[in-house]
Amino acid sequence: MRRLLRETPDFSPPAFRQRFTGHVSEDGNTIRGVWEKAYDGSAADGSAVWEKDFDFTYRRSR
Repeated sequence: MRRLLRETPDFSPPAFRQRFTGHVSEDGNTIRGVWEKAYDGSAADGSAVWEKDFDFTYRRSR
């Protein structure tokens, strides 16, 4: 499992936090995961209320 967090502004100040949790297939050709968002709280202290934003599937083409 891999996780990607976006909690601080980079190129634009977000009105919410984002995180991605994904799983790489055994053959390494597919990543399946979900993007979630939270409008309040902190991920660090566990007070963020995360809701599903969208599912994500990436398949490598050869």
